[in-house]
Amino acid sequence: MANSNKHEGGCLCGEVRFEVSGQPEFSGV
Repeated sequence: MANSNKHEGGCLCGEVRFEVSGQPEFSGV
């Protein structure tokens, strides 16, 4: 949980963040 500007989704934190933010930063995974 470093930079969580847009957090949409509970289980797919990494994948969701990757699509939303556009950066391969896997926080959850």
